[in-house]
Amino acid sequence: MSSEQPEGRKSGYLRQGEGEALLLAVPPLAVVVLAQLLFELSAFDLVALGQEVAAHIGTLGPLDLPGRLEAADERTLWILSVFLNFCPGIALTIVAVIILSRSVHERGVRFFVPITLVLIVGGIGSFIYASASQSPLSGLFSFTYGSISAAPGFTEGFLGLAKLTVVLLNGLSIVAPVTALMAACSTLAPPREGVVADIKFLSSQVKSLKALVVIGSIYMVTGVVNLGVWLRWPAMMVDDEALAAQILNNALAMSVYWGGAFTVLIAAFYAPTMVALNKRAEAAITQLPDSTGGLTPKKFLEDHGLSLQVSKQLPQIAAVLAPLLAGPIGTAVIDLSKALPTG
Repeated sequence: MSSEQPEGRKSGYLRQGEGEALLLAVPPLAVVVLAQLLFELSAFDLVALGQEVAAHIGTLGPLDLPGRLEAADERTLWILSVFLNFCPGIALTIVAVIILSRSVHERGVRFFVPITLVLIVGGIGSFIYASASQSPLSGLFSFTYGSISAAPGFTEGFLGLAKLTVVLLNGLSIVAPVTALMAACSTLAPPREGVVADIKFLSSQVKSLKALVVIGSIYMVTGVVNLGVWLRWPAMMVDDEALAAQILNNALAMSVYWGGAFTVLIAAFYAPTMVALNKRAEAAITQLPDSTGGLTPKKFLEDHGLSLQVSKQLPQIAAVLAPLLAGPIGTAVIDLSKALPTG
């Protein structure tokens, strides 16, 4: 009796290739840790600045009619940004679960899922720690929440709803990216049937990867816009134009920073995975040169979405760069909408 294992399998807990696929999670996780660390160092006074802004707003009287109307505008824009952020976040989670479940076999799922849960719990734990320690990361919430709490006109019901909404958004910001990351890792797993990965299989995995990139990019773009809208809210409650301008500049800076971090995050899991799938496709063509149907290997890879040429990756490059541009473009659109004549 032969002692050889079927292709794509081994005698251990995971099939050959599934353990290696998990290594894809290392670069994105390193990006997240580095981005948070640098933010903690550079935005060290964000909580204190938010407290000073809230104290200034607390000394002011009730908003006049134009001020209340402006507050209503900002509140509506924020609610819209919340809705736009929730939708792709939920969609990304659902798509990621579908890709993960169809890419990894049963025992592999029992390995991928616990890792996913550990990362989610770790991410939520980092938010809880940031809130308890009043770190700069928590300042992204307290900067605005402290201001609207100090301002007259916001009911306890609305403040509670705003806090709950931000908590849910923060939770989704952990669950959706982590699930998408595990799904991206699973695209490097071998076929569930244990056969050799052919071009058709690799092409389907590339399509799954690109779907994650596009939906993930949309989610992160809406997240950056939501952050910018949230942080610019206190500007309409102060009576000093110079201070209001500085608050708007601060909101833009925070949006650009996290937009840039999200851009690097997407690139950190897309580029290595795409390169790995391309190399596997080239190896498959080398082993079965007649499988190209008479096409050159280069053309065959292009037709199946496995080419690494820049011209063939332009949609994905745009998706990767989108979060970086979301902050300035979102700010410009909001400012333009307020500057347009109404009659």
